[in-house]
Amino acid sequence: MAWMMLILMLGAQDPEPAAPVTVAAPAAEAPAAVSDDDRIICRKDEQTGSLVRTKTCLTKAEWRKRRARDRGEAERVLELETQPGVQSQ
Repeated sequence: MAWMMLILMLGAQDPEPAAPVTVAAPAAEAPAAVSDDDRIICRKDEQTGSLVRTKTCLTKAEWRKRRARDRGEAERVLELETQPGVQSQ
């Protein structure tokens, strides 16, 4: 009897199936011209004594600034070590 009720209820529904919904794809936008300095570069770094690798993503200009900063810091340390009376830590 329950099957018969289910069949009758399903048959009582709207006999016309719903029209399929179509979604218009957004217009493909042309990618903006990216300058070479704005290009993103990702690097994976390993920490000594750790199995975890970290991923750092920066633009080419940011990598250049970081490299210049690190080079300046290294030169500063070397200058301090060559001065008489200064001991490295």
